[in-house]
Amino acid sequence: MRLGLEGRTALVTGATSGIGRAVAVELATEGADVVVVGRDTTRLDKVAQDVETAGRRAWAVAADITELAGTDLVKQQVDDLGGVDVLVNNAGGTPWGGLERFDDQQWRDGLRLKPLSYVRLTRDVLPGMKPRAGAGSSTWAGWRAAPRGRTTTWAW
Repeated sequence: MRLGLEGRTALVTGATSGIGRAVAVELATEGADVVVVGRDTTRLDKVAQDVETAGRRAWAVAADITELAGTDLVKQQVDDLGGVDVLVNNAGGTPWGGLERFDDQQWRDGLRLKPLSYVRLTRDVLPGMKPRAGAGSSTWAGWRAAPRGRTTTWAW
């Protein structure tokens, strides 16, 4: 696939495993330098190494983006780079189960991850994306259930 990402910079949260890891490596094979974000430093370093093995630059940011301090770390890295062209909000999985299964704290934790951290990161990087020619791609992974009206899983 040719996405025209040569010379672009991408930011991928939840990059230490699963979809996030695969996206980070694929973006690198497409020519993008990649900022990888996650909580597990060992796995984060391995993904950064995989990006570099694909011939691109990588920056690993160990951060819990459910906390303001975590999104601030990510924002600082993005600012240091002069912005990013692509943002992939992919952090965190959500538990399965019906509405009645989750207590208030679990709902608060889920909302801090998705959508609050996604909104915060998008808001933080968007001003730097706007002036970049051809930039502005952003995606929120894991929102598939919401349009289908599922009641057995969270909608984020």
